[in-house]
Amino acid sequence: MPRSRVAKPSPVPTEDASSAVEENFHPIRRQTLTGMTLDALRERILRGQFPEGKPLRLNVFAGMDDMIVEAIVMGASGWIASLVNAPPAKSVELVRLASAGKIKEARAIYDWFLPLLRLDTVPEFVQYIKFVQQEMNCGSALVRPPRLELQPSTAAETRTLLQDHLSRRPSVKSRPMAVAAATI
Repeated sequence: MPRSRVAKPSPVPTEDASSAVEENFHPIRRQTLTGMTLDALRERILRGQFPEGKPLRLNVFAGMDDMIVEAIVMGASGWIASLVNAPPAKSVELVRLASAGKIKEARAIYDWFLPLLRLDTVPEFVQYIKFVQQEMNCGSALVRPPRLELQPSTAAETRTLLQDHLSRRPSVKSRPMAVAAATI
């Protein structure tokens, strides 16, 4: 199993929060949720970061694949993800269930998906993601320098992990994904 990486904390979110009142979309990057709930982030932004008369137009998206359910429970409204392209129906259903508060139902997918999502938490995450996408016939494992492709033994271990999980994937009620118009 891949080893975990420790992300350096981003700048304090409120330092960049004023950009959210601009006409264009400007993200506030926060690589770790440690010590700050999304509600706390919103409160810090609301305490003086917006000029008077400007509406709050802030949607917080999670970017840590292996914490998506926790982030949604804490108030995230979306997922900036990488591995989800490989099994998209599972990813959509996971977010749909977690957003609806159906955590017990989401848990069946999340428990199954978590070992694969953790491939996104190591320094070689790009290689793992591209390899899994290739195995799922939705991409290529080719990477640009300075990255190197996975070693054959690592690729074989990853293929075994993927095949094992695919053989016991939970059923998903596939429904069309509603597309919401953003007002950001």
